[in-house]
Amino acid sequence: MRRCATRRRGRDVQVQHGVRPGLLQRSRATPAEKSAPRRPGNSTANTPPPANLPRVDTATQKGRDELRRKVLQDELAAEEKLLGDARAAYASGAPPPLPEERGLPQRYAERIARLRQSVQLHERNIEALRRELAASASPVTAARPCR
Repeated sequence: MRRCATRRRGRDVQVQHGVRPGLLQRSRATPAEKSAPRRPGNSTANTPPPANLPRVDTATQKGRDELRRKVLQDELAAEEKLLGDARAAYASGAPPPLPEERGLPQRYAERIARLRQSVQLHERNIEALRRELAASASPVTAARPCR
């Protein structure tokens, strides 16, 4: 991965190939803190939140969780519809050639590849939404900190 730093409107901007550019955060950390090795995975998952964070009561959090679950279910239904449309267009890899593709087999092959990618994208989206819905099904037993 290639990185470079540049200035934009008086602020540092970090540019990485294949990554959306973001602003560099100027920190006051010492060089030793900056180069400290990070543990793999989510190191904050087992760390309890600080006591001074505002708390959300259980009813409010439950309402937020229900709303999030409804949004995920709506997105899942939309993705399933889009997958059905994409599969119909793909027609098991053998859709009829369009008139402009009859003499150009390369153009036909490119369209089939795009259709196959579309089907795969919708399948991956559905898998991710189902994982999110399964993760959101766990019951909330205690008040959570505000986010």
